[in-house]
Amino acid sequence: MLDVPCGQGRHAHLLAESGYDVDGLDYSKELLEVARKRGTGKTLRYTRGDMRAMPNGWTKGFDAVLNLFTSFGFFAHPSDDVRVIKEFARVLKPGGTLTVHSTWRKGLRKGNREHRLRLYTATRLAEMCSDAGLIVEQAYDGFNDRPLRRTSSEMLLVARKE
Repeated sequence: MLDVPCGQGRHAHLLAESGYDVDGLDYSKELLEVARKRGTGKTLRYTRGDMRAMPNGWTKGFDAVLNLFTSFGFFAHPSDDVRVIKEFARVLKPGGTLTVHSTWRKGLRKGNREHRLRLYTATRLAEMCSDAGLIVEQAYDGFNDRPLRRTSSEMLLVARKE
């Protein structure tokens, strides 16, 4: 299983503790240092890299790719987002699953922070996935079993590699 970007490793670490074999990829050296302090081992590895160009040795190497908590759409140009989806497809085994989660809720934290995020509709993400050989099979209203609605504040898409 691949957690990308893995940030501080909170998901990767919990998945490895639950018995999964997990790789985490992130661009941030600082966040990966925090992740590695949480622990690594035979079933948990962290790699520094760019999700637009993941290691060649990972081709068809994962049963599942997780992209959780609005970790998609940060690049300056939409073509980079397309590259990311193509990379997800490349590293998935045939029949493997991609899970993408986004949230649009306003955070509860106080203070000033600036970042840019390109939000995609489920339709556009499904088109991008299809172009990369991935078929969206489910669209949920976040982490529950309700179908995605126009008024949903979260989106969880599940796609399968053909």
